[in-house]
Amino acid sequence: MGQPNMSLTISISFCSKSTKSLITSLHLHLQSFHVHIEDSIEISVRFTDHTDLTFEFYEDKPVEERRMIIDPPEVVEVIHDGPVYRREGYWQRPGYSMRQWVDHLFQVMHYSKFDEICFNVVEDHLELETIDAFVNGIDIKALNITRTFSPTYFLRILQKFPSVKQLHVSQNPFKLCPSEQQKILIQNYDILKLQSRRVDQIWENFTLDDLLIINSRRVLITTENFTNKNLNQFLKHWIKGSNPRLEFLHIQSRNVSMYDAEIALKGIRHEERKSPPRDKILDECIQLDPGEQLNGVQGIDIRRGTDESVATLQVIDNKEGIEFQFVVWHED
Repeated sequence: MGQPNMSLTISISFCSKSTKSLITSLHLHLQSFHVHIEDSIEISVRFTDHTDLTFEFYEDKPVEERRMIIDPPEVVEVIHDGPVYRREGYWQRPGYSMRQWVDHLFQVMHYSKFDEICFNVVEDHLELETIDAFVNGIDIKALNITRTFSPTYFLRILQKFPSVKQLHVSQNPFKLCPSEQQKILIQNYDILKLQSRRVDQIWENFTLDDLLIINSRRVLITTENFTNKNLNQFLKHWIKGSNPRLEFLHIQSRNVSMYDAEIALKGIRHEERKSPPRDKILDECIQLDPGEQLNGVQGIDIRRGTDESVATLQVIDNKEGIEFQFVVWHED
């Protein structure tokens, strides 16, 4: 028996209360639920059998004429996004709000959170109050801001999601206002990513002082001019007790062309790591997303003076600069 047509199955759940109950009883469990806001609102779901569906909500206008994100949406387009990409059709439920769509999908799919909400919308195309009813009260794991917004708009987005545990920002909106940037860095995120998927974008104006006030557990940064001397200063501060929550740090420094151990490790007691990696730590601390993990753990071991914690430093030279990877090993 082949796999069910998921879009057809979900569409049946909208026919009546009894069909909704029927589809709910099928236990169509999800693996993930992502929301992307651009020139429309997209909800992308992945089922545990790895079937992917995307629901796109928008004004009933050609894409080039859409100007504002509206709620309730006028059209819902359903897309099967797998090995074979196909548009499954258009659904309409006049007056049905975004929150009603989400609550319905949550119920029939046995899910109750956004794994990520991503903002890539043109700033004047979304009044942020439009999404209040849509997102209020929902557990949201990660906030991803991929477009460069004005500082004011950026902060308004952050203020709407005070409980997120993961923050991913592609570019620094506070290049001219370091004090505002530091308000982000001192937050207690589980994962803080200050980097872009685009190779031509970096997190500008990131300094050693910024690094030392970071209070997140796992940190990934793509920046410029984080030097061997900066690394040396960071390691000395860490040995003395800075960044107490830090478990994993990855810094890619684009404009530094060569690692210099004499500068980076000057005045620091260290030894080569020869023991094998500890699987539990790799599983719990290093794997940030599926397939995203530390590229091996051979490197330099450094011991913190305050509590005897051990960390491993790995340095990778590549054509895009230097990558510093730093893992703090926590004993059971």
